Order: sequence, then structure tokens, then C-alpha cells
Amino acid sequence: MRKMALFGTVMALVLALAIAVPVFGDSASISLTAKVVKSNPGRGMLNFTGGTLTIGSDTYTVVSGHGIITYHSDKMVLQLTVKNSAGDMFHLVLFGDHAKASSTTVFNVDFRMPQSKLAHLWFLKFPSASVTP
Repeated sequence: MRKMALFGTVMALVLALAIAVPVFGDSASISLTAKVVKSNPGRGMLNFTGGTLTIGSDTYTVVSGHGIITYHSDKMVLQLTVKNSAGDMFHLVLFGDHAKASSTTVFNVDFRMPQSKLAHLWFLKFPSASVTP
């Protein structure tokens, strides 16, 4: 049984260059900051305190969000509200698989499509996203 001591930890999810589809040739990047608000041996709960999503030349700012990391099934689900430069709000959902979440070392998450998406606009794929505790 794995035990996680994530209380009060701040995690920065830094996702480097990634591909957004269905438009080929566009690139996407995302940087998120979250605080762990609750943790037990089975899962951790996150509240997002900031971040940005850039797809091509469009940038979206994180307004709010929450997420769950499950340690037994190695899943991560993030649900965020983002806004564009015009102030329009969108829902961002990221669904990922991780090999082994850690409270002390960097670990990777593969956010997969079509579960990961920006509202009705984009399906997103962020392979090997780096999570830094």
C-alpha cells in the first residue's frame, strides 16, 4: 500500500510542448499551479490557484478549478474554468494516467484525448506532462 503525504503541498503542473487536435500544425502548452487541499492513502484533492493554456495564438487564463489524483488506479482528473482575452469563459477537462504519483519527486502524467478537452473547441493531448511537488 502506498501512502501519500501531500497535505499543504503546492504542485506545479508544467506541461511542455504538446499537440492539440483536430487542427494539425497548431501547438499547445499549459502551466498550472494547484494546492493539495486533502489527501489520504487512496486519493488527493487539488484546488487550482493559477495557470495558463495556450493553443496556437490564443491564451486562456485559469479562473478556478479542482482535481482528483487517485493512487490505486493511477488516474488524475482536472476540471477547470478558463477565460480568453475577451473574457469569455470555457470549461477545460484534463483526464490523465500516471505511473506513480509522488509528494516528493517529479512524476509524469499522460493527459489523453478525447477525454481531455477545452469545451467544444479542442480535444487535447499532453503526453508525459511533468508534475512537480
